[in-house]
Amino acid sequence: LMDIKLKGDMEGIEAAEVISELRIPIVYLTANTDTDTFEKSNVKGSYGFISKPYDISKLDKTLKITIKRAQIETQKINDAQGFSE
Repeated sequence: LMDIKLKGDMEGIEAAEVISELRIPIVYLTANTDTDTFEKSNVKGSYGFISKPYDISKLDKTLKITIKRAQIETQKINDAQGFSE
């Protein structure tokens, strides 16, 4: 889960871009729901965008979908490279 606003010099979207290079899925959880923020967050590695305040059941479902999607994508990459579990 990544918030858009972070303490320090790096914003959440910038941090997510770095993290996504490691093939780690990102779901944004933020109070910033304007169109510009959404468009900036809708980048490679982004698996979802949930606004605060959030419904815990929607968050749970989004995370389950994210985890399953990441597993499928990882398996496809492993299969393409000839790796098996």
